[in-house]
Formats: sequence, C-alpha cells, structure tokens
Amino acid sequence: LLFTSLCLCFGSLAAQKSVALETTIYNELNSAWTSRFYPGVVEKAFELEKNYPQSSLIIDGNCKKSEALYYMEQYDSAIKELEKLLPLVKNDSQLNARVHYFLARSYEGIQDYRNSLLNYVEAVKISSAKKIVPYYQQSIYKAGLVYFNIGEYQKAITNLEYVIRNGNEYSAIDFNEAIQKLFVSYNNTKHYKKTTALFAQLKKDDFPSEVYYTLCIYNADAHRALNENKQAYDSYCLVVESGHTDLAIVALKKSYVLAGEKKIGVNPADVFSKATETFSQEPGLV
Repeated sequence: LLFTSLCLCFGSLAAQKSVALETTIYNELNSAWTSRFYPGVVEKAFELEKNYPQSSLIIDGNCKKSEALYYMEQYDSAIKELEKLLPLVKNDSQLNARVHYFLARSYEGIQDYRNSLLNYVEAVKISSAKKIVPYYQQSIYKAGLVYFNIGEYQKAITNLEYVIRNGNEYSAIDFNEAIQKLFVSYNNTKHYKKTTALFAQLKKDDFPSEVYYTLCIYNADAHRALNENKQAYDSYCLVVESGHTDLAIVALKKSYVLAGEKKIGVNPADVFSKATETFSQEPGLV
C-alpha cells in the first residue's frame, strides 16, 4: 500500500512538472510576442507543438507563429501555417477572422492580389456577422488599398468611402492615406463632383499640411475636368503659395498651363509672382 501511494505521489508530481513545463513554454512564447521578438515566437511555438501535440494552447501559439512569420516577411511560410490553421478555427469566429486577415496580408506580400482580396472579403463576412471590430475595419481598409493598387478604382471607392464615413475608427495615418487614394479613385473614374464636394467639407487644420495641399491639387484637377477653370486655378495657387516645394512645383506647372489655355482673366506670368516666397531659396526652379 505504501509503495502504491508513493507511486501515485511521484506520478502526480511528474504530471504537475509536465504541465508547468507546458505553461512555461507558452509563457515564454507570449513574452517573445509582447516584446516583438518574432524569431523567439516561432521557436517557442514549434517547441510547444513538438513536446505537447495535444495541448489546448497550440492553436493560439500557432496563430502567433504565423503572424510572426508575416511580420518577418516570410510570407510563403506564413501562408502555409495559416492554411493549416483554417480548419482548426472555423468554429471560432474571432480566430477565423484573424487567420483570414493575416492570410490576406501574406498573399498581398507576395503580390497574389486575387487570393489577398478573397481572404479580406472572407474576414469582413466573418467579423461583420459577429461584430469583431479590428478585423472588420482593417479588412475593409486594406482591401480598398489592394483594389486601388491594381487599378480597380470603382471597387476601391466603396471601401475607401467606408473609411472616410467611419474615420473615428481608424488611425490618422490610415485615414489620411484613404482620403488621398479616394480622391485619386474619384478622378480616375470621372466622379469629379464627388472630389470637389468632399474637398469642400474638409477643414485644413484637420490634416497635416502636406496631406491637405495634396488633396488641394486633386481638387483642382477635378475642377479643371469639370471646366470650372477659375476654381481650379485658385486651388492650384493655394498649393503654389503653401511653402511645400515639391507640391508647389506640380501646382505651378498646372496653374501656368491652365492660365495660358483658358480664358480665366489671369495672365500666365502672374502665376510666377505667387511663387516668389515658396521658391525664395531655389529661384532657379521658377
């Protein structure tokens, strides 16, 4: 009886040690994840799966491993790991949306835009049904950028308009990129009035100066396409006088040509007088 009790005792201690080791690996994995030491995440996830193949912690560990591979720009390896996870997370909406989202980003990394968009759309569907916040908003935004980058501007408009309508759900960086690409998409699909109408609603102080004056050029381009030449000229001139040399060069050329081609009551030479301060350090540019 004593021998049996001792065996049970040692067995229990061994089991406790085994469980502790499993959680130790997982804790080390999470520590590496928190500190963004992605090679450590991959190593610990592999160690966890090798030593504890039945662990309930493996799915979360492998999700983090897959994302770590994405952040390390090992896109093919990330795709392989994420594809293996799909059947395991199909009943967990949060993880399912997460896996599809990072699959989309990984496919985008290897410029496989078709599969990237398919997975962004799937992430939107899953997260929309369950109101899973980060993957819903980011999948709409990222898909909009993919549509823009492959020249499908009409589809990009739908996604980017959502970002602008729901700007408080996005970072300032994402919002500013979205609105610039929305203006370009409007102009490339001849929705010029949408560009001018949206620009009229903007407040200069809500944007970094360079972003605002970039939008100003797109607004001027739209006015010109609508034959609203004086409005176009005035918008170009705002950029010429903005102090942003690179943008001012573009606007100076456009405003000079516009003044020369259209009867807007402006002498083309007057354009240069507006550039004096902007180009004071580089008069040769004028």
